[in-house]
Amino acid sequence: MIKSLGFQVFPGDVEAHVCALTEKVANCVAVGVQHNVASEAVVAVVERRAGVELTAQELDRHARTLPTYMRPRHWIVIEPGQMPLNRVGKPDHLRVQEMANAAIAALRAEGGWDAGYTRGQ
Repeated sequence: MIKSLGFQVFPGDVEAHVCALTEKVANCVAVGVQHNVASEAVVAVVERRAGVELTAQELDRHARTLPTYMRPRHWIVIEPGQMPLNRVGKPDHLRVQEMANAAIAALRAEGGWDAGYTRGQ
């Protein structure tokens, strides 16, 4: 459960919405990362399909049909086959959370994470 802007966000709902881009998305994991404005913000780690291009801008456009509190604040697009998996072949949410935290720590160092929430959405 991710608590974003006072709402409860089920990661599976965000993941299902992103994975609806079946021609471009192979897998998606949504996690919550601490955010000074939103309490927690949704970060999505998206594994693209082989042979296609996928950008954060495309994902942002697709996510506009989600309520603002459910929209991922940051996208991490990874190469095919790079999604961390557990021993039974499902996405390893703990390792994905670590990936997201590391990416956000880099954004914080640049001053680009806690500055605001809407980002033109």
